[in-house]
Amino acid sequence: MGSSLKDLRAMPEMVRREFGAAIWMAQRGEVPEDATPWGEGLPREIEKFAVRHDSDTYPMAFTWALPGAVYLLDVFKKKSSVGRATPKKDLDRIASRWEDARAHHDRHYGGGP
Repeated sequence: MGSSLKDLRAMPEMVRREFGAAIWMAQRGEVPEDATPWGEGLPREIEKFAVRHDSDTYPMAFTWALPGAVYLLDVFKKKSSVGRATPKKDLDRIASRWEDARAHHDRHYGGGP
């Protein structure tokens, strides 16, 4: 959704591989190891998968809660230097893309979860 594919392509190769493996598992109906519900006020259907690389953290937001599809909602390099909370602008972007994914799914797959 949005620029997430372009953003994914800009990630370090090792991060791309880890994210790709997690998405592949989700496409096969398996829960990717270390994937957890995002929390922080986002819908429970949004999963978080994070990769640490060169002392940086790269979170990925995705969902497989909509039947027949896996949606990559967002990937980014976490910039927060204080605490573990995700910046509000990132949470807002993920929430907006979740709504876009649901609308896309309704149009192309005929309904939600």
